Amino acid sequence: MPQKIQEQNSKEGFIDVTLDRNPGNSTFSEHTHTCHEIYFLISGRVKYFIKDEIFNANSGDVLMIKKNYIHTTSYPEGTASERILISYNDALLGSAYKALTKSCAERKHFVLSSERQKKVEKIVRRLYLEYKNKEEHYMDMCRNLLGELLIIINREDNFESGRELSGTPLVIQNAAKYISANIGENLSLGELSRRFAMSPSYFSKTFKQYTGLGVNEYITALRMARAKKLLKVAGHSITEVATKCGFNDSNYFATVFKRTYGISPKKYSKEE
Repeated sequence: MPQKIQEQNSKEGFIDVTLDRNPGNSTFSEHTHTCHEIYFLISGRVKYFIKDEIFNANSGDVLMIKKNYIHTTSYPEGTASERILISYNDALLGSAYKALTKSCAERKHFVLSSERQKKVEKIVRRLYLEYKNKEEHYMDMCRNLLGELLIIINREDNFESGRELSGTPLVIQNAAKYISANIGENLSLGELSRRFAMSPSYFSKTFKQYTGLGVNEYITALRMARAKKLLKVAGHSITEVATKCGFNDSNYFATVFKRTYGISPKKYSKEE
């Protein structure tokens, strides 16, 4: 089934807050959103793959996913977890918080101090109740609480610890970063496995294990995400976009794009 493009109205403020419980037996397929996402992990352990980085999150951690970033979520078998998910667009907070959103999204994973963790949990639970109950002026209250949340997590210095990887996970993360940085090049499995000193079969298996994505699935997802951006740039032909996204055949590119999003690249480029 095609993954049809659903763009959030960028001129209208939007927020969604949900409480998500997982018994510890599922992995979410790769996806992107046109809104930013903030996760607060109330309990349990979760592995996230965001854009080209692997994060192992524990209870009390916060993760920020920038709009249009490819990401997957997986749960250790038998480990139940609970999280609050906040989705919002740029219009909700306005230009005053644009730089703050960008700063938090670039850092991605926050390992909070115990004092700050308590403050954050209190805010996200209030956000959840405000959104759920929808009392008078609830959007204004959600807006205020979200702004406060961004300020508090941005003050947290301990975010690098969430990125400490070694051994095979670090190699796979480096491979993902290499693919992301060279997405317009010819990225064959053979070339990638040689570069990272693994057999093709082991590289494929291990990449899937740590990212939740097959190698070709990840490459295609990145290329499609890049294509969406380039198609909105005036003056770029379909052939030029295909070439910049690593496709030698523009017809094949158009087929993959339509299969992914349910719309031809030409039609998408003309949409407002």
